Parts: sequence; structure tokens; C-alpha cells
Amino acid sequence: MITLRKEFSRKELLWFGPLFALFGGMIGGFAKWRFGAPELAQWIWIASGLIILTYHLVPPFRKWIFAGWLAAVFPIGWIVSHVLLALVFYLLVFPIGLMMRLFRYDALKRRLNPKAESYWIKRGQARDPQDYFRQF
Repeated sequence: MITLRKEFSRKELLWFGPLFALFGGMIGGFAKWRFGAPELAQWIWIASGLIILTYHLVPPFRKWIFAGWLAAVFPIGWIVSHVLLALVFYLLVFPIGLMMRLFRYDALKRRLNPKAESYWIKRGQARDPQDYFRQF
């Protein structure tokens, strides 16, 4: 099971403040520009400003604000990552595998041949290792 971390580095805590301010500004700007809601944008800016002000003026709260933010956005990240993984699988991997089965393509050469003496595949002469450095 995935667990949320409880300890954070100083660097993570220092980066969160400016990034959260940028995020709050962008979300408020988006609400004003796209939805034509200046009151909502103003409330978003006020809330993010108060959070950032508390974050910078009361250092003991930094860890709790950062942990709270991570806990709040964790479900969003979990859902998005699983949806993207499912989309890649069902829209890319599954159709390729289905086509390979329909056309009986055996990429690993696993099909049994009762007349074969051996399944050994002879390969050509080994390449010179210097060839790998000349790849253009």
C-alpha cells in the first residue's frame, strides 16, 4: 500500500512556498479569465496568500501545511496515474497484442515445430565493440 511521507527535506519545504504562490495565482487567474468570476479569483488569491503568509511567517507550520497539501492532492494523482495507465494499455498495448494474435505473429519464436531437430538460432559474427560508438 502506498503511504504518505511524514518527513521532508529542507529543500522540499523551501520550494513549496513559491510554487504554491505561483499555483494559487494561476488558479485565480484562470478562474477570472476563463470563467469570468473575479470574486472567485479574489477569494482564491486571498486564501493562497494567507496560506503562503502563514507558511513563511510561522516556520513550525511549514511541515504541516506541506503534508496537508500532499494529503489533499494524493487522491487526484492516484486517479490520474491509474487512468493514464489504463488508457495507454487499452488504447495502445491491447490493440497491438490483439492484432498480433489475429495475424498469428510469433515475436518470440515460441511456436512448436515437431519436425525441428533443435530450436537453436545461429547468430552472425559478433560485432566489434567500437561499432557501438559510431552510431550516426
